[in-house]
Amino acid sequence: MIRYIVFLVFVALMNSDVMSQESCVSSQYNLYQRQISPQLVARQNAITEFLKPSDREITMMGAQDNPTEQTLINIPVVVHVLYNGSAQNISEAQILSQIDILNRDFRRKNADSSNTPTHFRSLAADCNISFKLATVNPQGFPTTGIIRKATNVTGFSMNDDIKFSSSGGDEAWDSDMYLNIWVGPMSAG
Repeated sequence: MIRYIVFLVFVALMNSDVMSQESCVSSQYNLYQRQISPQLVARQNAITEFLKPSDREITMMGAQDNPTEQTLINIPVVVHVLYNGSAQNISEAQILSQIDILNRDFRRKNADSSNTPTHFRSLAADCNISFKLATVNPQGFPTTGIIRKATNVTGFSMNDDIKFSSSGGDEAWDSDMYLNIWVGPMSAG
C-alpha cells in the first residue's frame, strides 16, 4: 500500500509548487522514465484506476456519520543529500522547511489554497497524509532521516546513478517502508 501512496506523492510532487523550481528536474525525470520504461505508463494507469473510488465506495463514504474524520497516514521520509562541495550540503533547516511545505500542500493547509483554479476546487482536499523524517532506519536503529554523503560526481543525470553507491550516489531504503528523496548536483539534460 505504501508504494501506491509513494507513487501518488511522487506524481503530486511532479505537479506541485514545491518541485516547480527551475533547478529541479523532477518533471524531466518522470518524462525520461516514461520514455525508457513503457511499463511505467501502464503501472501508473493501473494505480490510478485502482485508487479511484467505486460508486459503492462513494455511497458508503457519503453515509458515514463523520466523513471528515479520517486516519492520518504518516510516511517516514529519508533524504539522501549527495554533495560535491560544502555549498551543496544543504542544512537540516532547509530539509525541514521543504517537508513542512510538502505537509501543508498535502493537508491543504497552504496559504495559497484559496487560489486553487475553479475547475480544480471540487477535487482539492486534505489528503490526510503527513511526511516526517524517519526516526528508525531499516535495521531498527535510531536515525535523523537525513543521509549525507560526499561524492566525486559533479553532476548526476536522469539515469538514476544518484540512487546507487557504485556510481557515486546512495542506495534507497526499502520503498515499501520509506519515501526516499535524493538531493544532489544535477547536470543539464
